[in-house]
Amino acid sequence: MGIIKLTFLTVGAMSAAMLHFGRDVDLPADRLGLEPGVEQSTIEPVSAAVKQPILVAPQPAKVIKAVARTKPVVAPDPNSQAARAVAAAKQMAASAKLTPASAPATSTVFPTMYVQASAVNMRSGPSTQNGVIGRLTRGMEVVNMGDAAPGWSQIRVVSTGQRGFMASKFLADQK
Repeated sequence: MGIIKLTFLTVGAMSAAMLHFGRDVDLPADRLGLEPGVEQSTIEPVSAAVKQPILVAPQPAKVIKAVARTKPVVAPDPNSQAARAVAAAKQMAASAKLTPASAPATSTVFPTMYVQASAVNMRSGPSTQNGVIGRLTRGMEVVNMGDAAPGWSQIRVVSTGQRGFMASKFLADQK
């Protein structure tokens, strides 16, 4: 009988703790972590580690035989909506001026700053009530993405791309 009481007491205590501590109160709406704009050169291809091909394409001759046309292909009516759309697309392509792609956006909009304390907690939200998601040390380079709350800045760590919040008083313009 004692084991049953202990089991119910444990389950009840765990449920109460999950109800109280399991809430995501005061978290920012966007996800924290690595930025989606990761440089392509830093990504290591996974396919290099695969020793056998995962998918083998069928031979083209077999595919052509398998997809036999039952009706001949007929050009659309010149007055149809599809034909007018194709003509408009061709006209736009002919009149388009090709310009070189602009350089990728850099983080010059936000200032680069440096951590000035020996160790600072990076948090999931702009208060000490939010959990610690990382630890920053003196001299680490961060991008100050703006004030999130009085005395708090939203930051992105330059070396890892991880985002979070830290007390603004520990940031400086120079190392």
